[in-house]
Amino acid sequence: MVAAWVVRRIPARRHAALIGPLTLATFVPLVFFFLTPGPAGAVALLAVCGAAQAYLPLTKGVFGERINGLAPAAATSAYALVGVSMRAAQGVAVMAGGAVVLLIGSPARTIGVVGVLGLALAAMGAWRWRTIRAHHMTMSATADVAAP
Repeated sequence: MVAAWVVRRIPARRHAALIGPLTLATFVPLVFFFLTPGPAGAVALLAVCGAAQAYLPLTKGVFGERINGLAPAAATSAYALVGVSMRAAQGVAVMAGGAVVLLIGSPARTIGVVGVLGLALAAMGAWRWRTIRAHHMTMSATADVAAP
């Protein structure tokens, strides 16, 4: 809640730029589970992970800007598809996590593996997000210059 409060204090024009770094920061603490922290360390790491997830509300606004030109029915369908996809992915992740714990034999190492995989995927996503934003900003600047 504190992180969300802090993010709300940042100007809206900067929100899109925060999504990539905060997504990466979400997974970094999970990698430290390879060190098998005790309960207090685990709570601290998970608190940092949760705080970094302050980017999630920002994604809704940025996504809304991207689908703004769609017909209302199409925009509603897009939001529904994202919501259903997130819930399905979370369910699959829980099942996969349980299976990995059974294979590896350690919940802490499983969380560490999730951290490494999540960090790799988040890095690819952040890079792609950065290139999309750069292209979008270039197109916006070109349209502003071309406008009479």
